[in-house]
Amino acid sequence: MKEYPTKTQVLTEPRPNFKRGLMDLVSEWKKEFYGGWEQEFEETQMLGLAVLSLRICALYNVGLVDVTIGEVDSFSPKEQHIYLTKPSVITMLHELAHHLFGPDELQACRWSVWIYQLRFRNDYNKLVWDQHRIVRPSSRKAKQSK
Repeated sequence: MKEYPTKTQVLTEPRPNFKRGLMDLVSEWKKEFYGGWEQEFEETQMLGLAVLSLRICALYNVGLVDVTIGEVDSFSPKEQHIYLTKPSVITMLHELAHHLFGPDELQACRWSVWIYQLRFRNDYNKLVWDQHRIVRPSSRKAKQSK
């Protein structure tokens, strides 16, 4: 079974060093695509996430990946494909980190969580930790009631 990092591991180490221009890129994407995110159709949200992925891949000078809906949140290195069960910025960033840096879960968690925390602070503050994942409180309750 895969070992996932804890909240303490993700947040207590010094914040990751981000490539120059990454935070500005994410902020610009947020202005362009994230306003009214909750009211958008799933297809529009996925298109926005694909654009974010494309821009980050270009910044890091790595090959592009496809971003689509799938049965499980994952990155397939063989297919160069990110699968998301639903549109989610933080999950897409996490899976993109695997494309950029490899299979290390702590690195992928730290990179994605810190970006989200720094650039989507209001939304981050509404989330709760559920084991190794950060979820909306309503998602956690729904999961517990099943």
